[in-house]
Amino acid sequence: MMIVLLLVQISLAEQLYSVSLVNTDQGLSYSNTEISEGEIPPMIDQGTITIEVIDFSGKLLYENKISPPLFQPFQLFIPYYKNGKEIKIISEGESPLSIGISHFADTCDNGVCEEHENFNICKEDCLSGKEDSYCDKEIDSICDSDCTIEEDIDCKIEEEEEREEEKKEKEILSEEPKDTEEETIVESKAEEKEETFPWWIILLILASIFIGIIIFLIYKDRKKHEEERLKQTSEYIQKYLNQGYSYQQIKIELIKYKYKNSEIEKAYKMIN
Repeated sequence: MMIVLLLVQISLAEQLYSVSLVNTDQGLSYSNTEISEGEIPPMIDQGTITIEVIDFSGKLLYENKISPPLFQPFQLFIPYYKNGKEIKIISEGESPLSIGISHFADTCDNGVCEEHENFNICKEDCLSGKEDSYCDKEIDSICDSDCTIEEDIDCKIEEEEEREEEKKEKEILSEEPKDTEEETIVESKAEEKEETFPWWIILLILASIFIGIIIFLIYKDRKKHEEERLKQTSEYIQKYLNQGYSYQQIKIELIKYKYKNSEIEKAYKMIN
């Protein structure tokens, strides 16, 4: 069942970011973002998750809160902003989920060549010859760094001028008087008497130490992974206990996701 959460500012039909998410046992999982239109209800001022829209200068454009459904996919609708660069979804106890929306932005003619713009789509902001991931092929005595020599005639002319300059420098150097004196190189070789020594013993010891270190690191990493998984499970149980779910409800859901009963009990004891 798809549950739709509408995050909005005013009750009017307008452009919206339509964000598809899933609330899993590991936290929120992102699917995709599209632009849609629809009527949007008033703001929601309470919830377990904070939604933010950030512009290209890092300014906060929009903020709201939601309480997503447990273990279900849902659709998130957020007001569209022409200068929106990023949607941040912040959940307590988890790393923020960052969703790039710069490809939906319409910031042309703001005096800045944004990361989603280039000379082809916004000549007002992106000048010819500047690095913008687009080869403009303009004949303007500027070699576009996004072009190959074959694509931009300016680059070909610039390369030919550089070669001509190098040629002139070599001609000047060749006209200078050469030093007729030759340096005498004396090579002295010192012979060292090789001592017979059982190097294989040292190699065997080093190999044993190396194998021991590898085994220790594998054991330590496995132990750390188990402790982190137990901590995450404990934090997950605590999170949904705080939201009003019973321990048995949470336990049933965790078992569905292949969590062992003993692992769940240990995580629960960490809370108490």
